[in-house]
Amino acid sequence: MVAVQNLLMYMATWEAIYQAARMVIYGVYTESSCIGDWVAIRKRLIKEGPSYFNAFLHAIVVTTLGSYTAYALLFAPTEIQMRIPTETVSAPDLAFRDAAVLTESINLVFLSWLCYDVIHLVLNFPTLGGADTLAHHFAFMGASVLCSVYRIFPFSFSWLVAMEISSPWLNVRWYLLTTGRKGSKWLDYTNQAFGYSFILARVLMYGVGLVHLWANHGLLLLGKQAVPATPIYVILTLVTAGYGLQLFWLKKILSMSKKKPKKDE
Repeated sequence: MVAVQNLLMYMATWEAIYQAARMVIYGVYTESSCIGDWVAIRKRLIKEGPSYFNAFLHAIVVTTLGSYTAYALLFAPTEIQMRIPTETVSAPDLAFRDAAVLTESINLVFLSWLCYDVIHLVLNFPTLGGADTLAHHFAFMGASVLCSVYRIFPFSFSWLVAMEISSPWLNVRWYLLTTGRKGSKWLDYTNQAFGYSFILARVLMYGVGLVHLWANHGLLLLGKQAVPATPIYVILTLVTAGYGLQLFWLKKILSMSKKKPKKDE
């Protein structure tokens, strides 16, 4: 279970990285070196850049760790995919248990970033994200907490955070647009990479994982370690609603990824 003090410590770490990133931006984009259009660009980089940098860093970390545990649990017994073992397991399942336990640490990183980011979203609303972004964060915060409390769904959690593979491209896109590279080939490539990774991870992989989740969640409702039905179905509802949000975003992303390459400015 996520301890409140650990959660606050991780949130403080994200905030420290945010402040460090702001100091670096101040140092790289000095007031004396930014003239003309770069005056406004510098202000935006200072105001929004640290949040986008943290989002980029978070996405890299949880994608890497989530991909590892998702792969490690891919062929695990369904019981371990659905529930982190609390009892001794047989020797062949030790590696699966270790991967499932690791998801608890990844969940702490994930939840702490969501909590930290919600604060910045609210303070800068709607500059860093609108109501849909807040809804996305709150839904996954709720699912994250319940998974932590009941120590369930390690495999589903793994593939869900691995879907962040599309997010770094979105952060790179923001930087390219902010620094005046609207017509560059790099923006076109970034748009396409973001669009295709979004479809692969947040539509196809999410869809398959969601079917697996609904098909096997019943294991948690049975036996001496049965989990109450309410938290199970709250998580299922939140994760299913999250998939609906991905589909809501899909049309715009498809349009963006299909734009024809433009000449460099």
